[in-house]
Amino acid sequence: MMPIVFVGLLLSLVTQTSGANSRPAGDAPPPTTTASQPSGLQPYWVMPADAPWWERDGLVIARVDDVPADRAIRATAGRTRTPTYNELEDRKLERSDEMLKALRGIGVSLVIVPYGGFGPDVQEAEEREVARDTIARAQKLGLRCGVWLPVNQVDPAAWESVKPDIASWLAVDSRGKPLAASFLGRKHLSLAVDEVRARMRRLAREAIVDARADAVFLPEWRISMGHEPAGLRRVREQLVKWYGETDPRCVEAIRQLEDPKATVQPDSALGRAWTAARVSLLREALDEIAAEAKKADRPVLVGIEPMTLARQIAWPSGSAIEPGSLLRGCDVVFEPRIPSVSRDESVVQQVVEMKLARAAGCAIATRQLFPLALAQQFAFGGDAAGVAVYFAEARLANNVQQTEPVAPLTISMVQSYRRRRALYAGMRPRPDVLMYLPPDARLFATGRHEILQIQTANALVTHRVPFDFWLESLPPASAVGRALVVAGVPVLTREQAGGLRRFLADGGGVLVIGETHVRDDLDASERGPTLDSYLGASRGPATTSGPAATSAPSSGGVSVGRVFAMDAPGVAHNFWITSARSRKAGFAPPLEDDELARTIRAMLGRPLSVEATLGRGIALELTEDAAGRRTVVHVVNFNRKAPDAVPSITVRVPAARQVRHVLHFRGEREEATSVPFKRDQGTLMFDAGLSNHYDAFLIESSATEDSPCPTH
Repeated sequence: MMPIVFVGLLLSLVTQTSGANSRPAGDAPPPTTTASQPSGLQPYWVMPADAPWWERDGLVIARVDDVPADRAIRATAGRTRTPTYNELEDRKLERSDEMLKALRGIGVSLVIVPYGGFGPDVQEAEEREVARDTIARAQKLGLRCGVWLPVNQVDPAAWESVKPDIASWLAVDSRGKPLAASFLGRKHLSLAVDEVRARMRRLAREAIVDARADAVFLPEWRISMGHEPAGLRRVREQLVKWYGETDPRCVEAIRQLEDPKATVQPDSALGRAWTAARVSLLREALDEIAAEAKKADRPVLVGIEPMTLARQIAWPSGSAIEPGSLLRGCDVVFEPRIPSVSRDESVVQQVVEMKLARAAGCAIATRQLFPLALAQQFAFGGDAAGVAVYFAEARLANNVQQTEPVAPLTISMVQSYRRRRALYAGMRPRPDVLMYLPPDARLFATGRHEILQIQTANALVTHRVPFDFWLESLPPASAVGRALVVAGVPVLTREQAGGLRRFLADGGGVLVIGETHVRDDLDASERGPTLDSYLGASRGPATTSGPAATSAPSSGGVSVGRVFAMDAPGVAHNFWITSARSRKAGFAPPLEDDELARTIRAMLGRPLSVEATLGRGIALELTEDAAGRRTVVHVVNFNRKAPDAVPSITVRVPAARQVRHVLHFRGEREEATSVPFKRDQGTLMFDAGLSNHYDAFLIESSATEDSPCPTH
């Protein structure tokens, strides 16, 4: 039987209809306008001529994950690495010209094959030659071809005759035992070992220069180091870098490091150094692959497949990996689950993870393609980087001239993705709130702080507050006029807190949730003042004035100017989509006007950029193009069993006077309907009607003479 080939879709640029001619700028718009049907053809965005090929031409990816030796190991439960005749014939078939033509025929533009297995070079020579031959033939047929690099694990049994000291490459636990990988017989390599990194760079260089691969993908590197000497050395180096050799904190941490019986606390100096060393190794490995790709005489796509995206960019339980430290520099991230939602997870956490990925500049690739996944990805994953990858599963028949029929749902989703990307490509989120998570400060977070971070992010989702994450050390100047939320961040330096003061002076607002202390040094022994007092707020009765007076927070929140402080964000109601969850708890209604929402309105000095009275399973997101001419309101109904009414939506848009139409795209339908709307200075109001699954409202303006929206 042929192996499954996963086909991903980053589709070619397509065009959609645009709007009719605009009203002259001097004409006063009537109070009520019925949108005209768009006429004419023009692209919704223009791709720069110097954009890399995967953005300019689009991707349709077919992948083969393993070599015949790995299949033999699985089939025989580890008894042999020697493939059978049939397994070798399968490899010939899947790499044949006929197969490559069949892949091209179903729209594939990039084929990914393994660059050998996980054995030593002498055993992998044939497989690498097969990979090079496949690349050459695929490119001749008009396909691009890339490789997987088998560099994160080894099978020690296969290396014994070639490298008797292979154990020196392995990551080990505190007892010195090699850390086992999920694949039978394999062990994890340590990135702290120089020879491991050198081999990784060499194979990447071979694939790019000699084989002329168009793409290089790293497999998931779940464990970057362990207790092996090279790993412990990296921890020592991190401690010395932070404190200096003679500092008592460094001396005590090194003593604990050398004591196998010592218990390491995650928020201790040793725990933080261990996390920093582990993350820096992963980051360096990705940077090294990206550097090899940049040396090529052509653009080379770089990607990685993590165990789970949360392990890399979200909040792994008990692990303070800073979200922005990894995956930047990678063009595509393969992830098997997002944006799917399992029985044990809520939609809210999936939305949070997609927003984190977006903030980190990652394009999420998933093997799953179905209506809810597509809705989530467009609404919350966005296409801000110009890259989005979708995976649909197709099994190719032994007769390479034809494929088994693709499920109608998959075909529908592919077509829907083509249409939606034409509308949303180049769109970026338009948040009212930036949740500020400086990576260095996150190393000091305990479980209590991480819980507060998750609670705050979840509450922002379920309270329908347009928000995104900011993962750098200081907030950007472009954030002026927005609100920053600092939640579950245990400590900031005076330099970072000074950045918040400048942000306030430029007209921003700051909400501090929980207790954050300001110190000269993050690791200083003194407790330091709290951030809210440092910024000029003190805990007491809430007061405010001006436009937001009617939205002042109730007891428990405090404000001085536009600085607010809260102990907790309030209840975050999850959107559950599984029947089991809905039977137990139903769809808890999100709160529309509780203390968190009112505090954010007070910080902004105005209503949210998108406001609506929504049902129990509805979530909102707001995106726009760089020119401010197109705004998209995404409405996602996570209650798949029951449609929900969205009677009215109010949206703040740039150049509201120049809005010429609001187009409603419902679900997967290609056609759009025109929606009547009303103007009120800088806002539009329209009825969304009944939402069954996923709706998008495209608001187009003919010009941008009006002043920008305060969110810019």
